This record gives sequence, C-alpha cells and structure tokens, in this order.
Amino acid sequence: HKIGVAVYNLNDDEVKMFRSYYEDYLTAAFNVDFLYSDTITNIDDEKAFVDQAKEAGCEGIISYVSYDLPEITAYCADDMYYAIASGTFTEDEFAQASQHEKFLGITGPSEEDEYTAGKNLIAALAKDGDDLSATQKTWLLCSGGSASGNYMHSQRLAGALDELQNLGYTLTASADEIKAMTDTCVIANHPDGGSVTLFSGYYYSTEDQLYFTQTLDSIEPDIAVSVCTLSNMYPNLLNKEKQQDKNIKIGAIDSFTDTNRDAFEAKDS
Repeated sequence: HKIGVAVYNLNDDEVKMFRSYYEDYLTAAFNVDFLYSDTITNIDDEKAFVDQAKEAGCEGIISYVSYDLPEITAYCADDMYYAIASGTFTEDEFAQASQHEKFLGITGPSEEDEYTAGKNLIAALAKDGDDLSATQKTWLLCSGGSASGNYMHSQRLAGALDELQNLGYTLTASADEIKAMTDTCVIANHPDGGSVTLFSGYYYSTEDQLYFTQTLDSIEPDIAVSVCTLSNMYPNLLNKEKQQDKNIKIGAIDSFTDTNRDAFEAKDS
C-alpha cells in the first residue's frame, strides 16, 4: 500500500514527529509506504500534490493542511481516500465533504476550541510582568494562513482579536477584513499607547523570511504571537532582541517541542 501525506512544511518539528511515527512504526506494521508533499500553503498546492500522489500510485491522502475541504474531496472524488489528520472546518464544509464515499473524516479540535485557543494566547501574554502593561506594548500578531483560506488559523485569529478588544484595543477594520488581510499593517491601537501589527502568511520560503525580516525592521515589538508555528522565525526574533536591547515575549499555538521551549525561555537582551 502507498499513502500520500500532505504537509505544510516537512522541516517543522511537529511534522517530523508524525513522520517518525509513520516510518518507524506504521511502515513495518502495516506494509505501507508514504509519499510526502513539499510545502503546501493553499488549495492549489494541495491539488497539485493529489495529482502527484495519484500518478505515484497512492490509494489515499492523509492531510495536515486545512483549506477548502469540499473542493479537495471533490477533486479526489472516487479515485482516492482522503482524511484530515489535523484540522478544523465548518459543519457545512464537513457535510459537503461527507457526500464523497472515500472521505474518511477529520481528527482535530472544534471551531470553539480553536477560537478559545486564540483568546487564551493573547490573555496569557497580556499578563503583566515588567514595566509596561499589555495596553502600552507593541504587539506583532502573525495570522498564518488565515488570508489564504485556512479556517483553523482564521478561528484562532478571531479569538485573538476578540481578546485584544477585551483589553481595550480598537481594531482599525472589522475582524473579517483583518482575517483576509495579506499586507503588514497596524490593525489595532490602544489609548494607552499600545499597538498591534499584523504579519500575514507563513515563514517557510526565502521570500517569506525576507518579508518577516522587513516587518521586524519596521517595529520594536514587546510581544510576538502566532496562530501557528513560529519556529522558523525564532532566529529573526532573537536577533531583533539583541538589536533593540529588549526581550520579546513569544507565544504560538503549536505543539510543545524542544525548539519552542528553548525559544520561550531564551533571554538575549
């Protein structure tokens, strides 16, 4: 047997853990081989991988990306089994996907859980522990794939935006408009002087990393938070700490790994 695995970044720590489980256990236990995608950041990337997997003789896809579920299950049609290993979708999207006989379902948190995770992320990092209160700080908020259709990320972002408003921040646009933004800009301000700058997108390609560096050059953040993994950008953030001679609180909704622990605990200023 052969199964395709659609992933957002092969070099991500969480993906490496899943891959190790597949190859160290499942391959031998079930006589199955796995074909892995390159970085997938939108529905077109995933459809291209489905084509590649079909050509390679895969019988199905295990997906770790969350874009247009009805479209991708229709694209697989009756040719391939399809299952979401980690993702969040609306009930309507699930109902549409379920019309396809070879759609096997979803493993992942609920919409409410993702929204709550976004709220809790902001609340945890807003706790005072230094000279400035959370309403006086400069925040960098990374929205991951929200603008490119990742519903999991947009739900987390929705929770984060609501919690910022609970802290007294005023959004510069509606929450729905912010979730669709692709440009770096200030999306919230506080009467006490605090501000929130949005970084939209991922951090995997050289172009992404340059864009992130340019964003950091434009502000001096006290807090950097992300609705998805931020591990690729830790070197940039640690370097920024040294440049501004000020520590940056870091928070992300991600798996707990050595990389995350070391970055959270590091103090370089």
